[in-house]
Formats: sequence, C-alpha cells, structure tokens
Amino acid sequence: MIPFPTPPRRILLIVGADIGDDFETHWLVSLLISGVLALVCAAIWVASQHACCDVAKQRRLELARRQGLSGRRASSAGGVPLDELWTIHNKRYDVRRFVDSHPGGAAAIALGQGRNCTELYESYHSLANEKLVAATLARFFVEDAPPGAPDYEDRFEWRTTPVFDSVKARVRAHFAARRVGHRATAAQWAQLLVFVAASALALRSFMRGELRGLLALPFCYWWGPSPCMHDGGHFSLSRRPWLNTLCAHIGGAHMSLFSWQHQHTVGHHVHTNIPGHDPDLYHFECGADGGLPGFRTSLEGRTLPERTCGMTREKWWR
Repeated sequence: MIPFPTPPRRILLIVGADIGDDFETHWLVSLLISGVLALVCAAIWVASQHACCDVAKQRRLELARRQGLSGRRASSAGGVPLDELWTIHNKRYDVRRFVDSHPGGAAAIALGQGRNCTELYESYHSLANEKLVAATLARFFVEDAPPGAPDYEDRFEWRTTPVFDSVKARVRAHFAARRVGHRATAAQWAQLLVFVAASALALRSFMRGELRGLLALPFCYWWGPSPCMHDGGHFSLSRRPWLNTLCAHIGGAHMSLFSWQHQHTVGHHVHTNIPGHDPDLYHFECGADGGLPGFRTSLEGRTLPERTCGMTREKWWR
C-alpha cells in the first residue's frame, strides 16, 4: 500500500519535485516551505504598511482636509510646508534636524509633526529637564501660528495650570523618594518576559484546539504582550527607542502600532474624556445610555439615568 503523500510532498509534487519518505527530509522541507511563506508574508506586510500607513502621507491628507484644500500644501511664511513643522503653544518649530538626536527616538517626536502637539509635548516632557527642553526647542522657532490656522489650537488654557503643576510636582517627588526612574523596573521586565513566553505557549496550545490554550491565552496576553504594546507605545519601558518599538510590536496581535499611536497616544491622551474627540469614550457604547456598566463614559456625551435597577448612577457603575 502506497502511503498518501504528506503536505510537504504534495506541495513539491505540484511543481514536479519529489522527495523520500524519511522523517529528516520531510522536516527540512517543511522548514524550508515555512520559511519561504514567512518571507512572503513579511514582504506583503511591509508593502501594505508602506502603501496604507505612510505617516507623512496621512499627515498631508489630514492637513488638506482641515484646510479644505485640494492638492496645495499650506506653508509657513518662510515657505516650509506646515505638515513638516511642529506647533507647540501656537508657535511653529522646524525640528527636522533634531529628529535623529531626539532622546525619546524619532518615532516619538514624529507623532507631533504636522499638527498642534502642545499636549503631547507637555505630557511627555513633564518629568524631563523642562528648562533644557524649552531652550533646545527655542533654537528651532519659525513663527507664530495665526488664529484660524489649521494648527492653531486654543481648546486648553496653558497660561496658568495649577492642577497640572501640582500633579507634576507630586510625581517628581514620588520618584525622587524611591530613587528610581520611571522606566520599567526589573520586576516589570520579568513579568513581561514570562507572560510573553506563556502567551506563545498558550497560542500553540490554542492552535492545536486544546481547551487549556483557549482559557490561558487571553489571561497571558493581557499580562504580557498587551502591556508591551501599551507601555512600549508610550515610549516608557526603556531609554532605548528601538526596544520600546520592538516591545510595542510584540503586543500588536490585536491592533497595529500605527493605529494604536493615533487612536490611543494622540486621540485619547490628547483629548482625555472630551466628547467628540476622545475615541475611548465610544468603545462598546451600545447600551451605555441604559446603564450598562464596565466601560468609560461621559455625562456630557452619553448621560446615564439617575437611577438604574433601584441604585444611584454612581453605585451602579461601581
């Protein structure tokens, strides 16, 4: 009885090649085929990222939409396109020469290019040497953004910020008392490594149709790859930018890093809890007006009844 060809043999028979029946040959051929397919997938992924997720292209499209333009790029008085500048406190800066020297990495500073990035600037430098940061930024000043310009923003009041100043002072005092930085500690790195490895094992079990893999994968992913995406995407795990990016991609099974940066880092953290601007207010919004607990909401954007199931609004949500 002639055995039915194994999958590697079937693939090779299609192209007119044949191999023997020994296990080692089949293993090597399987590895070769898997490697080729992995390279093809990687090439498709890179091509798709380049075509659909070009950051500079998306900035130009966003700027064009905000200005109602069709093809013409808005420029500063000096002729520099606005999508190549950074606007902070309604002042325009051209820091393109500084991007490669940015301590937080090129990816972090690129998030603010082509837009008013005051909130990103203030939050990400709140624990840095603010005088040094301001002096460095001043070297690249171009001009003031006029009212009504697409990069002019007056939603927030920045002249007096007592609450923000108090929070910064308390956080600085917290880390000074602990005598440690705000990057990931050894214990956090250990947690990430253990649960990333556990997620890989759970995924293997899940792909084999095992119940234990089904139960373990969500838990392990939440404690391993997911914080890799969140903390790496916030550039807060390490002082090495490439390590933050690598960790962020490890947690990219549920969302691409490109989408995460714009939905979470920019969308949520720039407009936290502001209806119509914070994407996180609209996650799983079905039923929230009826009092469904468990997800972020806003009394201005989606009001809840004063009493639900005989309980007050606050008690019901708790």
